[in-house]
Formats: sequence, C-alpha cells, structure tokens
Amino acid sequence: TFDPDLFDRVVGLLPEVHFVLVGACSLSRSWQHANVWMLGQKPYETVASYMAACDVLLMPWNRSDWIRACNPIKLKEYLAVGRPIVSTPFVELEQYQGLVSVAEDAEAFARAIEAALAHPGDAGPRRDRVRGHTWQDKAAAVLDLLGRSGIRPATEEPKGELAH
Repeated sequence: TFDPDLFDRVVGLLPEVHFVLVGACSLSRSWQHANVWMLGQKPYETVASYMAACDVLLMPWNRSDWIRACNPIKLKEYLAVGRPIVSTPFVELEQYQGLVSVAEDAEAFARAIEAALAHPGDAGPRRDRVRGHTWQDKAAAVLDLLGRSGIRPATEEPKGELAH
C-alpha cells in the first residue's frame, strides 16, 4: 500500500520535519534519511500511543486498484486519535471531506504536512466522525439487526416459546 517513491520525495522536500515509521516497512534498511526514524513493528495495543505522539499522521499510498477501492481501518484509527491526516487520494476519503488533507503528488503532500503542522485544527470533529465505529459497536449493530429478524444467539433462550 505504501508508495516509497512518493515518501522519499516528500522526506527530501521537508528536511526539517522528523518522520516516524511504525510497523512493517517496504523500505530497505539501506534507505536512509537523517529525518526518518524506522521503529519497526510494535505491539498492536501500543500503536495508538505512537500515533498520539505525532503531530501529523500520513497515508502516502500507491495508486493501485486495491487502494482505490479500500476502506482502511487505519483511516478510522487516525481520525480517532484526532491528529491532522494527509493522504494520497482514494474514493473512501469522499466521506471524510474536511477531515483529511488529500494530496496528489509529493509537492502537494509536503505542503499539506506544513499546513497541518502550522494549523492542526480541532481534533473534536475528527474524533466525532468515527465515534460509534468500534468493533464492539459494529458487533452490537449486527446482533441488533439479527435480533429484529428473529435470529437470536445460540446461548440465548427463546422468550415465551417452548424449546424443541
């Protein structure tokens, strides 16, 4: 999903900005910039802390068919953290207009990062947009829909009916 060429150009355009990469990375270990820190994979439960420690969250993604059709959990995680987000374009972002800066190329991406650093905006609307989008909320909605259709979990006894 990651576009290493785009990222390389953005990093070169912003030598005074520190970039932190958490997680598996498609960049080779020989790829180096003085302003890029590759921390590697971290336990999932600690990742939000790394996101919260950043000033801007980035999605410099490639232009593949998969990306054009994606609905990434990462976007919702980023919004929940409340930090400004800069991303390359994909269709799902249309539902988040005004909450994510979209950049077509390295120069626009770098400008969007600079703008987000200068004016991070209010975290509230970003967080509010994904409130109710947790896995627990989704599971509860599915169970509710099934219940309204007359389907109950196997552990739940029918109410007012004889079990056969």
